[in-house]
Amino acid sequence: MRNALLWLIGIAPAVLFSQSKDTLHDLQVLDPASVSCSIKGIAASGATEQVKIIGAQTIKEMGAQNAAEVLQNQSGILLNQDAQLGTGISLQGLSGQSVKIMINGAPLAGRLNGNIDISQIPTNQIEQIEIIEGPMSVLFGSDAMGGIINIITKQPQTVRTESAARFYLDGRSNTNLDVDVSIPVNQQRSTVQLFAGRHFFGGMDFDTLTRGYDWKPKTKYFGGVGYRLSGNNFRHDIRANHFYENMLDRSNAEYNLITVTGYNNRFFTQRSDVAVQSNGKFSVGNKTINAKFNNSWNGYHRHNTIIKRNLVTGNETPSFIGERDTTRNHLFNARGFFEIEKKLIQRNSLMLGYDANHELLSTGKIREPKSMTDIGLFVQGKCKPNNQWLIQPSLRGNFNSRFGEPILTSTQNLRFTPIIPALQTRYKIGNSMWRMSYAKGYRAPSLKELYFLFVDINHNVRGNEQLKAEVAHNFMASYKYRHSVNRANPYLQGHTHPNSNRRALTFELNTRAFYNRVSQQIQLAMLDQNTQLYQYINIGKIQSKGVNLDIDISHVHRFYAKWITFATLGADWINTRSQLSDTNDWQGFNTLQGKFNLKLNHTKSQSSAQIFCRYSGTTRGFLANGSTYKISPYTLVDFNVNTTISKNSKYPLLLQAGCKNVFNVTQLQGQAGGGIHGGNGMLNISPGRALFLSISFQFP
Repeated sequence: MRNALLWLIGIAPAVLFSQSKDTLHDLQVLDPASVSCSIKGIAASGATEQVKIIGAQTIKEMGAQNAAEVLQNQSGILLNQDAQLGTGISLQGLSGQSVKIMINGAPLAGRLNGNIDISQIPTNQIEQIEIIEGPMSVLFGSDAMGGIINIITKQPQTVRTESAARFYLDGRSNTNLDVDVSIPVNQQRSTVQLFAGRHFFGGMDFDTLTRGYDWKPKTKYFGGVGYRLSGNNFRHDIRANHFYENMLDRSNAEYNLITVTGYNNRFFTQRSDVAVQSNGKFSVGNKTINAKFNNSWNGYHRHNTIIKRNLVTGNETPSFIGERDTTRNHLFNARGFFEIEKKLIQRNSLMLGYDANHELLSTGKIREPKSMTDIGLFVQGKCKPNNQWLIQPSLRGNFNSRFGEPILTSTQNLRFTPIIPALQTRYKIGNSMWRMSYAKGYRAPSLKELYFLFVDINHNVRGNEQLKAEVAHNFMASYKYRHSVNRANPYLQGHTHPNSNRRALTFELNTRAFYNRVSQQIQLAMLDQNTQLYQYINIGKIQSKGVNLDIDISHVHRFYAKWITFATLGADWINTRSQLSDTNDWQGFNTLQGKFNLKLNHTKSQSSAQIFCRYSGTTRGFLANGSTYKISPYTLVDFNVNTTISKNSKYPLLLQAGCKNVFNVTQLQGQAGGGIHGGNGMLNISPGRALFLSISFQFP
């Protein structure tokens, strides 16, 4: 009954408004638009939230093949690599379950050790990535205490048929190929979009005397189909995608008097999702209501097989069945936004919404399949008393099937969790803009944290059904200043070219500060050293605070051919403090980060050269047993050039070449033991320096 109700909430609105009519306007492209927290899309510069947008052009210029390579270069973000679990992310000093990863506003299922492996998200279909820091629990519910990362995919073209193919090859055994096509039908009122790809990585081993790989070989296949129907009032998008990954983990050779053996552990991961989205407006009486609906199913399936291989004869036999495991995770999500336009009071608006989630988890490491339902109702107001101020209060009420206070004493299946408030403000005058905000975060324990049971020769990890929800408080303040200069160039006076005596300079400064306090934090802690028993417990508190400074400069030099120079300089300081219990002292560490990006663009020939530089200072952190670890500083530098060949023909070709990880940073000494899936205390940073070549074809 609960499943039927959830899907009735999600599917009914899309069907109800399928015949609505009105013209949808495209979003502005000069000022990137954020679609995560609005219905029609709002320019990032005008949002009350601290929004950072990474566009498709930037992603292409980086030569990034997956989302992890894109986010590696962003301020305030730390990535961690696990040999088996993939790439995790930390935002504002909070990681794991505290950061919500979404595709077109739909949350992703399948967390391992609390993280979504963002290296499994290819970039071929990414239009932009939106990063919103700080608790977003009011709009997006649990798992959004540190912020959200929303990946927006490319929109189907409705004007003409377009197709493209991309080939990528580098010196780290990566060979990637992906294609896509967009076909308008029905007099350009609807469009069909198809895409597919294969990414192959042959693995990397820094010690050739061993059989195991430091970076595991992986083969990825992915594809999808999309359909867009545009009416006069509403636009509907239907998407279906599938991802498959085969990863090989080889053990080192074992020698005995008879033979030499080794174990091949293969991990098979599948991700599937189906989404129905509707966006538009309708009228009720004399009021116009803008609406957006997002209904999705996200499925995750991972299993492994272990094969014992005789390295002398090559014979293979299956290993013990008890070492295998299959995990299935299904996440159903239904979201709806309604914004009421008040014609008499243009400065004010009101947005209402709902957010319903139902999660199913089945794995051999949980005694029986478990489920959890979470339904939220939220309201967000916008008040603009004058041209300078914008005030945005919001509130969320939540119902959970396992946490909170029972609504009725006789009903245990629906509980009411604490009210979650938030308040964002923005003040703009001239070229300056200030933002200040407070938000409360709330995270219910995940099904794994509650019911996990993993006991074998190497593990003794248990869940805890008595866990309490995490609660966070966040304060943020930011300042932005933008200034442009367009003046005569005294060194070019007298030239006959009409634009030869002009130059333009744009300077933008962004700085922000944040403070997070999380109580009842859930961690995996060692309870019994003799049995190596680990269990999830509400272990204590965490505080994180930090300051960021970003400077963006663009310079246009017009002298017969237009040259444009872009430069970005950024620095971050993050302090994390932890108190394991009320009787323990607070312990704290500082982390420094920096980045420098430089681009020289020659628009006449459509050629450019880029340098991406990222510095990570000494990083320290806490282990659940109270010990600490330290990672030495390192710098990652990428360089590439690209140009468009035959730009005036019907079949343009984009050629890109460069070098990734110029300084060849591979591994650093990390925590003792290297973590659960590390090796000899070494922490993976990158597979190493590599030259790469990328070729893209476009067919009209």
